[in-house]
Amino acid sequence: MQKFRILMVFALVFSLVLGMGLVASAADDSVKIVLDGKVLAVDQAPRFEDNFTLIPVRAIGEALGGIVDYDNATKRVVIKTADHTLQMELNNRYAMVDGKSVAMDIPMRGFSGRTFVPARFVAESLGADVTYVSASKSVNIKYFSKMTGSLKISGSTTIQPVADGATIKLMDMNKGRLTVTVAGGGSGVGVKDAVAGTVNIGNSSAALTNAQKATYPKLVQTFIGSDAIAVILNKANPVKNLTKQQVFDIYTGKITNWKDVGGNDAPILVQVRESTSGTAASFFDLAIKAIDSKAKVPATFTPSISSGALAQAVMSNPNAIGYDSYGYIDPKTVHAVAVEGIDCTDNNVNAMIWPYTRSLVMLTQGTPTGLSAVFINYVRSTEGQKILTDNAYIELRNKYAATSK
Repeated sequence: MQKFRILMVFALVFSLVLGMGLVASAADDSVKIVLDGKVLAVDQAPRFEDNFTLIPVRAIGEALGGIVDYDNATKRVVIKTADHTLQMELNNRYAMVDGKSVAMDIPMRGFSGRTFVPARFVAESLGADVTYVSASKSVNIKYFSKMTGSLKISGSTTIQPVADGATIKLMDMNKGRLTVTVAGGGSGVGVKDAVAGTVNIGNSSAALTNAQKATYPKLVQTFIGSDAIAVILNKANPVKNLTKQQVFDIYTGKITNWKDVGGNDAPILVQVRESTSGTAASFFDLAIKAIDSKAKVPATFTPSISSGALAQAVMSNPNAIGYDSYGYIDPKTVHAVAVEGIDCTDNNVNAMIWPYTRSLVMLTQGTPTGLSAVFINYVRSTEGQKILTDNAYIELRNKYAATSK
């Protein structure tokens, strides 16, 4: 009888553990998750349950370009890429894939306070191909390396180096099968070309305005990160700090001499970007419109056709002032002035306390699909975001960023 009771207790405990999804599950750090030929870094070893491989949700979701949100109250995870939305709940065998209920072979599980998801199901739901090689104990995922065809991209010169960097990586992964051409022209060109359908992706260094959304209702913007706009002076200019009001007054023509802001007795030569520039639009919204929505920038200011050209104009004249993408600032050639006592530095930009910060977006006609979606997801992926930060921009998943959507 005593032995029977012990067996009954053991059976009850076993069934409870099974219901929690923890039985028959074991970690194995010899298993490799391989994405497009590279071993995927995971901070927790993969686990096995019923011959299925489970891995940390953020590792796989972000590697494929997704934004991963976890709701602790509902125990629900949502992964959003440019073209797919996957929703799973802890210990629930049914998931929502792009709004449709789909049965899973194994549900999402929790181990030691971490959330693990079935690698094959998640990867395939987000558009990847998956195979398991038992000999090498590797889950092989192909996504960015299965691109075939051509893409055309145009627009923001701020985003252009990021798009160029992604193009080099993706064409190398898909040699002989993929062609991508990237042109600049400014954010206005990116919007225009995306609307006209002459490119697959239009780059814009400013989020769509309400007027643009109303005019182009089919245009979809996908956020890829953020950027700071620095106010730049010539290296010889002694001014080290400006208030936001002073920046406003200079760019609306109210202050015209450097002596009025603590500088030399010399005229202020104001440099601006061309009217189609996303940098110009963002700077106007952040520095001018934020103070007075009816204010205008004088047409007499000198325009530059690119970020590089504007920086060159400021570098060439000791009395010049301009604004430029933080990623284009070379402290050896120009001086990024402090605003409201806040220096324009990596730390302040990444902490989102620099006052002039804007969104970087990629535009498509309708929800991105096919090669366009894969390209955008690569830029949003863990690997692609390194290209963004290498160009001194703010990554999409920066814990401070308001545009991580």
